[in-house]
Amino acid sequence: MEHENEIEIEKRTQELRRMAEAGIYLRTLRKKIGLSLSKLSKELNSSVQYLSELERGVKTPSDDFIQRLAEYYQVDVDDLFAKYGKISVEAQRELEAHPHVARLFAEIRRIPNITDDIKQEMYDEVIQVMNKRIREGENDK
Repeated sequence: MEHENEIEIEKRTQELRRMAEAGIYLRTLRKKIGLSLSKLSKELNSSVQYLSELERGVKTPSDDFIQRLAEYYQVDVDDLFAKYGKISVEAQRELEAHPHVARLFAEIRRIPNITDDIKQEMYDEVIQVMNKRIREGENDK
C-alpha cells in the first residue's frame, strides 16, 4: 500500500512538473512575439485569467484549445499535446487504424516501477527507429 502511494505521489509530481513546463513554454512563445496576455486573450477569444493560469501551470487546456494555441503560435500540434501528456485527435485516429502501434505504447505505459521520463525516452526511441526506417525507405527509391 505504501509503495502504491509513493507511485501515485510520483505520478502527480510528474504531472505538475509537466504542466509547469508546458506553461513556461507557452509564456516563452508569447513573449517571443512580444504579445501581452491581454492582446493574446483577444486574439484567442479567451480570458486573461485563463491564459495566465495556463502559463503558470495551474490549468491544463482542453484539446480544442491546445489545437488553437498550436495554430496561433505555428508550432507542431502533436508536440504541444505531448507537453501536456496528451495526444491529438489525428494521432488517436492513427492509433485506432494501427492497433499494433497502440499495443506497443500501451505495453510501455504498463511497465511497472519506471518513471514517466524513462517511458518517454522509450517512446522517443521508437519514434527514432521509425524515422530511420522511413529515411532508409526513401533512400531505396
